[in-house]
Amino acid sequence: MDKALRYLALGRKSGSVVLGEDRCCEAAGEGRMKLLLLPADVGEHTERRAGRALEGRRALLRRLPWKREELSALLGGGCAMVGFTDAGLAAVFAQSMMESDSDWEETASLLQYRRDRALRRKAAPRKHKNGERGG
Repeated sequence: MDKALRYLALGRKSGSVVLGEDRCCEAAGEGRMKLLLLPADVGEHTERRAGRALEGRRALLRRLPWKREELSALLGGGCAMVGFTDAGLAAVFAQSMMESDSDWEETASLLQYRRDRALRRKAAPRKHKNGERGG
């Protein structure tokens, strides 16, 4: 799990991890959220708010084994919600969580599938160049 914490810290530094309820809900509303994480000791109100923010979205919601204080000490700032906006980093984070907790297997495989699909889509040749349309 130390590896997973390192991925969270790396994401925080790179800007791929969003902290706090407001910022996470905003990212979810914009469709940028890939994986939304809740600390172990978060209340029901925050859990309901996270669920509402993700309604109709493809982002996943998971609980973490760490408490808010531990996450705040690592990431700096209030950590009632933590979210990944980068699919690749979310996938490797979930994979590292799966190494110590088998409950993360489905989440890790789904995020890996979505990441691979996005990479294939990016690598595929474009049908039309900018401004051109087929006839």
